[in-house]
Amino acid sequence: MMKFTNMSILDRVSQFFKDMVKRTNVRKLELRKPNGTRVFSIALSWAIVIALAAFFTNTLFIIAIAAVVLLIMKYQIVVIKEH
Repeated sequence: MMKFTNMSILDRVSQFFKDMVKRTNVRKLELRKPNGTRVFSIALSWAIVIALAAFFTNTLFIIAIAAVVLLIMKYQIVVIKEH
């Protein structure tokens, strides 16, 4: 009986993460120049993976400084939803 309950919880957690990946793959993180042209675009799920890797390798500080510099230069960091 206990094994079935644990599998049920694992199934729910697994389904939650599958749904989250589906939703984040529809959304993209874009970097745009001040005139609105797109510099690059990446799936939001990959951006999250890169951010986690940066956090664990202590390079998050460098990425944060780069983001501030880009915002000062009037670049836009945009999350868009594809249809």
